[in-house]
Amino acid sequence: APATLRPGDTATLNYTLSNVGNAGTPTTWWDRIYVDRGARHGLLEVAAVRNDVALAPQDRVTHSISVSLPNWLDEGDYHWLVRSDVADAVHERNGEHNNATLASLRVARPDLRVASLQAPRVTRSGDRISVEWSVENRGAIATGNWVDSIQLVQGTTTRPLVRHVHQQGLAAAASYTAVADFAIPLECSGDYQVVVTTDAEGGVDDRDRRDNRQTQMISIAQLPWADLAITSVSAPQQVIGDPARFTIGWTVANEGTGPGVGDTWSEQAILSSDELLGNGDDRVVAEYRQHGFLAAGEAVSRSVEVALPAGTSGRYRLFVVADRHAEVFENFSEGNNVGRLPQALDLMPRPYADLQVVSVAAHGTPESGQPLRVEWEVANRGIGPTDSADWRDEIWLSRNADGSDRVASFGWAQHIGQLAVGESYRRSVELTLPDGISGDHYLNVRSGGPFEFIFGDNNRGSSAAIPVTLSSSADLVVDSISLPQSAVEGELIDLGWTVVNQGLVAATGAWRDSLRLLPAGGGAPIELGSFSYDRGLAAGQSYTRSEQLRLPARIEGLHRLQVVSNAGPDAQGRRLYEHGSAGGNNTALSSGLIDISLKQRPDLRLTRVEVAEHVAAGGTTAIRYTTGNFGNAATSGRWTDKLYLSLDATLGSDDALVGEIASPG
Repeated sequence: APATLRPGDTATLNYTLSNVGNAGTPTTWWDRIYVDRGARHGLLEVAAVRNDVALAPQDRVTHSISVSLPNWLDEGDYHWLVRSDVADAVHERNGEHNNATLASLRVARPDLRVASLQAPRVTRSGDRISVEWSVENRGAIATGNWVDSIQLVQGTTTRPLVRHVHQQGLAAAASYTAVADFAIPLECSGDYQVVVTTDAEGGVDDRDRRDNRQTQMISIAQLPWADLAITSVSAPQQVIGDPARFTIGWTVANEGTGPGVGDTWSEQAILSSDELLGNGDDRVVAEYRQHGFLAAGEAVSRSVEVALPAGTSGRYRLFVVADRHAEVFENFSEGNNVGRLPQALDLMPRPYADLQVVSVAAHGTPESGQPLRVEWEVANRGIGPTDSADWRDEIWLSRNADGSDRVASFGWAQHIGQLAVGESYRRSVELTLPDGISGDHYLNVRSGGPFEFIFGDNNRGSSAAIPVTLSSSADLVVDSISLPQSAVEGELIDLGWTVVNQGLVAATGAWRDSLRLLPAGGGAPIELGSFSYDRGLAAGQSYTRSEQLRLPARIEGLHRLQVVSNAGPDAQGRRLYEHGSAGGNNTALSSGLIDISLKQRPDLRLTRVEVAEHVAAGGTTAIRYTTGNFGNAATSGRWTDKLYLSLDATLGSDDALVGEIASPG
């Protein structure tokens, strides 16, 4: 049996049984293996073995079994205890005294300890140093691999530097020595502790981890560092050309304590369409690759010719960034690596015009529904003439001075001819204000069309507030309706109606009067016609119209005539404006009723049908029938009688047509 194990270990235990009696054993009995923990803690069973082979006198058998110690078993000195035939299945008379045997067992954990540490006492940042340490095992064997680490610690700041993997374990009372070479980080400065920790990741079931680390003080002097700064950036404020070509200049200086580490870096010139460097709209337009150190306090100037792709146009911000790829150690002083052109950089393919509506004025009395003249002036305040000679000015009316809450659009006014820098033109149009509006409104004009670079958002001008007065409107009312008391479907009837303008002003323009029949008992209206009127109607005046209309066929019963004046726009889209309630009193119903009767019609009926009772399939038969007219009018024209064969005496889609007979007329 193994003499030394760790808690949780698995080992192989061998024991031999001998039958020293003079009779054979039965075929089955049980042996049990224990860890004897002494009188205080008792026996701990770790295995059981079933014997299934009989032993003849003087025979023996050897068993090999795998046993595992619990992880919770305390360290200490124990015994293996093997007991054979624990249930007394084998009758041994007076031979039971030799059924058990003991073997020593020591349970112990590994105990790794950093026994020594050697490192320099003084060094500089950036220098390579060598650290040597030794680890000894004062406990049981340590198996497997584990990690020793080296760290630099200053206050609450820990810098991991080395991860050293130790392989193949370590026997009890054995030791090993390890060496690591590494560079001190450039940013380190001051007093640090070199900390070596064995089994830093806790892979070993160590008895006492308090001695797994050892420290040594080291003083680090920081190497002089570089601090690259962009101290100036120059470029033209405006570049005109396609493609755009211009020169970018900048100066980079070393404001650090020395040349530092790293004598190669990149400087980039970047165009951005906004104030932010580093988002998605950045465009690198030039790059300079530096080779060689800059001494502390030294500066150097660059000049780079830039040619941009054709069609580049816009207002940009120009940035220059030193050490773009962070190749130089600057001791966290990179905040001054970015320089910026003080002013915006305007790139354009040609000189731009800048159309501005400099004035908008209304002339006349602003009344709803009435004419008003608007006049405006457009000036070119750009740096070049317009690149086109044809554009339009838009005119609209709004409730707000900024042109929002549009009330009406008055279309476009065409301008023909180029406009030089500083020149302007005046235009005026006669427009009609919308009906029914009142209060302060604003006339707006927006010009545009030629190339204006980035100045296309200042093309709108607005008038001062225009106090619009609500105009009086006409008020058409259907005053009377005339119609016959009776009529016959499909006949011509005479209808008449009178419309009065009870408003304060004349009704001008054109409108429509529509007529319809409404069943007295309810139902869908019957449209009779719509009639246009375009001769105007003075206030207090009226007109009477008479029209002869044909009634639709197949209608009957009592009906009223409904007349709607100013019913809707005519074919040209014209309609008379009536303000407020004046637009809701245009409908009237006749007080009298018209009784519509149906015309006299023939009424064909089958009075007799004679057919054979039995007919063979595919054969022929005779059918005789009589048709009579039971109506109050004679038939006219000719018609066709159709004969069907049906299984259910009900005419349907499944019936077969077997004959057609033309009527005699």
